[in-house]
Amino acid sequence: MMLALVPLMLYQTTSCGANETNEENTADDQTKEAIVITPATPGIGIGRVMPVAEEPNGITVCIDPGHGFMDGGTGDGVLPDGLLEKDITMAIARKLSEDLTMLGYTTIITHDGVNPPPDAVYDSIFNAYERAAYANSITMDYFVSIHVNSSQNTSAEGSRIYYYDSSNKTKKIGGDVAEQLVKAIEKNLPDDPDPMLYDQSLDPYNAFILCNQVNYPSSLVEVGFCTNPNDAKKMVNDAWQEKFAQSLADGIDAYFTEYAE
Repeated sequence: MMLALVPLMLYQTTSCGANETNEENTADDQTKEAIVITPATPGIGIGRVMPVAEEPNGITVCIDPGHGFMDGGTGDGVLPDGLLEKDITMAIARKLSEDLTMLGYTTIITHDGVNPPPDAVYDSIFNAYERAAYANSITMDYFVSIHVNSSQNTSAEGSRIYYYDSSNKTKKIGGDVAEQLVKAIEKNLPDDPDPMLYDQSLDPYNAFILCNQVNYPSSLVEVGFCTNPNDAKKMVNDAWQEKFAQSLADGIDAYFTEYAE
């Protein structure tokens, strides 16, 4: 499949990305004696078949679950089961963190949806400017922010990968990593629409804050459109979230193991 590199056209879609300041139990037979079992603490990757962790490779990836806290993002009244963008982004971020950790990466998640990161300025929303400032205060090799898209055009679908290799970056490799993300998504999710790749330097005045103001190589990933019935159904599915997260991990790993200097 060919990578789709297109200029940013914000009038077509309404992104829920970083420009915004707002992230069976059946009854037991009652004749049976109840057995009390002390619950175990859930482990990372519970319910998932995880690979054997590799030795740490010295590369740090910062993962930002878009929105959160008082900011639910998009999806209200659109996504099934009352879910919001912040629920989707947190689920994928945690899966991505697990997958990268198993590959030997050190991961930092900007927040857990309950507590702001240490030493971060926090205004109850933890807006994009605050996230960029927090990201710039720590040391990393790559930054990825995960979001859910929306549009008045309900036929708009599929994932979008945005990057901006601006002059403030420690390394201008955002586009190279983003290309590997696209290839991995195409490979792991062949039945989905091809992801689209956006170079925000083509429209710098509308570039996402988390693309152009994070000083490290970065991408903003819109996993799909909550306003599209097909996308909305997929993105709330745990198995699809796992495949999407694995795709991001595969893409990041492909760059750092095959192309990084």
